[in-house]
Amino acid sequence: MQGTAEGAPFDRDELNALLDLALLGTAELAGIQEATLAEGPTGD
Repeated sequence: MQGTAEGAPFDRDELNALLDLALLGTAELAGIQEATLAEGPTGD
């Protein structure tokens, strides 16, 4: 992650908000993957 960018850099609060979103997103993806794997093969 680049915090200085070409425009204005973001501050620590914005970084924390981005990290919180990343954690939520990865948790959601992990849940989707677990549910998909629990379904087993589709037989295709």
